[in-house]
Amino acid sequence: MKLGYARVSTHEQTGDLQVDALRQAGCEPDRIYVDAVSGASRGLKRPGLGAALAFC
Repeated sequence: MKLGYARVSTHEQTGDLQVDALRQAGCEPDRIYVDAVSGASRGLKRPGLGAALAFC
């Protein structure tokens, strides 16, 4: 089983292109996790990344 993680910088952006690429790469749709948080922001929680790592 493959799982994927996508991140976008702001809530105005969507991860649709990243999610589509992850699906094409064979990731299970219910195992694709997405966060909307700036990469420059330190200390912010990333629940999608946490969920992906917990699943691993």
